[in-house]
Amino acid sequence: MKFVIVVAAGLAEPRELLDGQRREYLQSLHDLDNVLETRPGSVTTELLVEGAILHLKASLEWLELIADRTLAKAVKRLPRLPG
Repeated sequence: MKFVIVVAAGLAEPRELLDGQRREYLQSLHDLDNVLETRPGSVTTELLVEGAILHLKASLEWLELIADRTLAKAVKRLPRLPG
């Protein structure tokens, strides 16, 4: 939702915004994987971390969907070459 508002208002470049968010999600995934590998915890802790990982993976898929659709619209708006 924030993405749509920011882009519609012209406050940010869509590709830069998506790339920045993707980097943050990937870093968070890396950090959570490290927690699972280096800090053995209770079943509850493991389930909470794994739940957070699933949410991040879903968010990454959502970003890819947004990127694909916004790119497709941008391509449609490109002028056609005569020929």
